[in-house]
Amino acid sequence: MATKKTLLIIPGIDGVGGVASYYKSVLPHLETPTVIVTRGTNRINLSLCKRILAAVLSYWYVLKELLKGGVGVVQVNTSLDRSGALRDALFIVLAWAFRVPVVTFIRGWHPSEVARVERNKLHAFRLIFLRSTLIILLSSAFAETLRKWGYKRTIYVETTAVNEELISASRLVKDRDKDSKIVNILFLARVEREKGIYEAMEAFALIEKRFLKKVKLVIAGSGPEIESARNYADKIGIHNIVWLGYVKGRGKAEAFLNADIYLFPSYHEGMPNSLLEAMLFGLPIVTTSVGGLKDFFEEGKMGHMIDNPDPALIAEKVDILIEEAEERRKIGNFNAEYAGKFFRAKTVAKRMERIWETVMCGTIEDGGEKFWWDSKGPSLLDVGKERTASGTVVRDDKD
Repeated sequence: MATKKTLLIIPGIDGVGGVASYYKSVLPHLETPTVIVTRGTNRINLSLCKRILAAVLSYWYVLKELLKGGVGVVQVNTSLDRSGALRDALFIVLAWAFRVPVVTFIRGWHPSEVARVERNKLHAFRLIFLRSTLIILLSSAFAETLRKWGYKRTIYVETTAVNEELISASRLVKDRDKDSKIVNILFLARVEREKGIYEAMEAFALIEKRFLKKVKLVIAGSGPEIESARNYADKIGIHNIVWLGYVKGRGKAEAFLNADIYLFPSYHEGMPNSLLEAMLFGLPIVTTSVGGLKDFFEEGKMGHMIDNPDPALIAEKVDILIEEAEERRKIGNFNAEYAGKFFRAKTVAKRMERIWETVMCGTIEDGGEKFWWDSKGPSLLDVGKERTASGTVVRDDKD
């Protein structure tokens, strides 16, 4: 019997955002024959007509692959927002027309969108998405909501992935406390209110009063609140603050290498990729209890987790890490080892292929939850097997 292929429908990996970053990291490590169709376009400066054309072409490419045959599973990557759900529902209907199993990876899980879905009594959501062969989420709490909505099939709780290029850079981690007299606190995220940028600055204002010139806040990222955030920093009298702007590649690696503590006081998340990267670089973490972090974060061993982004509470936890250099080293070493074991892109790719394999072979157990931390990692598949040139077909020519 011919080898079945996976039809993977994703946003363009040249774009920004969590989904694009995830697949940019994972795709090079897939060994399963995979056809990739880029949905729509990332080019926001295109005219409405061209954007509609790009969307229509996405459906055409999916239809063409299904007509060829040999597709063992279709995976869509969606969110709960209205436009994303509508777009991806049509991909699912196409797969059903050819009796191909559907794996739905729900990435965006904003509380307001959850409330909207529930207000609408789940009719459309239940009709389409809750009939997926299997659903992948980023948090066990999200799985509980899905069960409440009536989904009875298997749910996989997964993670995002750390790009392998950062793995090499992370090996350059210096002994952060031996030579530096300044403790650098890194906020690396999109600069917007819901990421906790203002709480981060208010907390640092309290920290700076206590430690004076011994601490520095480094803001790495861009976003809609960047100018307002700069003005607010001046307003509350923060002095030791550096604005790096958007960083990627070598610039991102250097931001992590030069940091001593990673601060992430977000309001809500799925699984924040930047936090996993910070762990890989051996940084102790101070974070809010959001999304998939609650599933694995070990208080004290990985840093400190707080229930809400209260600036005084943030400052209290960061103060502890500033004062305990040896504890920072110990936590950092634990985090680097943990992230290297579970979050590197090669490992995540193998887990994803294992999911596809169970669907295509019909060996998936119906019902229950499967968690990434129960996985044996790369040993689930033959990692030593060389990837063939025909393993992945990229289709991104409609922009």
